[in-house]
Amino acid sequence: MVKKIKQVTFMVSLGILAILLLQSYAYSAIWANHGETVFASEDGTTATGEGNIGVTAGANASMMRTYIAESAGFFLKSQASMLRVLDKVEMADLQGFDYYGFQSDLCSAIEDMEMARFYHTLLRQTAEGTPYNPDKIKLLVSLDFDRFRAERGLNAVIFQEVRNYLGKGNVTDFFGYLLSRTEIILDMLYKIRATTDLNQLPSIEEFWALNQVYSDSLMAGQYSAQLFYEVKKNSQ
Repeated sequence: MVKKIKQVTFMVSLGILAILLLQSYAYSAIWANHGETVFASEDGTTATGEGNIGVTAGANASMMRTYIAESAGFFLKSQASMLRVLDKVEMADLQGFDYYGFQSDLCSAIEDMEMARFYHTLLRQTAEGTPYNPDKIKLLVSLDFDRFRAERGLNAVIFQEVRNYLGKGNVTDFFGYLLSRTEIILDMLYKIRATTDLNQLPSIEEFWALNQVYSDSLMAGQYSAQLFYEVKKNSQ
């Protein structure tokens, strides 16, 4: 019975992540959605990419929208693989440790997080070469952050981390913050793989810490999406 309950709980968790994953590719509703709208969308020329290529700010905003969606999708795919890793750890006492399945899921988690980091890098680089839309930034910083958090019951600690950037209109550095989260997760995943390559199982504390960083990062991305959406609504 305990085994069945654990399996059902795990499948429900994967189902929820699958729904979020579909949303991220269609709308990026769970991760910094509409973040590109606070940048200038006029046809003025700006610089981005290798060789300082001249493009329009509108083209940059379009690219950022794509990068946000791609980074969200790969992040959620990585998290889904990580949950499968945790499932194998959880069920090891009952079923025996599935070493090869564990390694396969771990490699998938790493590969997808590497892609999330790649698109976050492009997002940050493109944002650095694109001016803000002053009207949208004004709407962002003028939000009642305390009321916003309280009405939605958001985690105070994670929300404050997001507010530290967006409350000052510093969207570019917030994108850099999201990038840093992928780097932290990758470092933890690499360490776990190095341990399992020696046919040793990492401590349960390492898995707890990894799961916590995934969860906190996802919440940060979601909270920013909610704030950016609020700005978009207020600007219509």
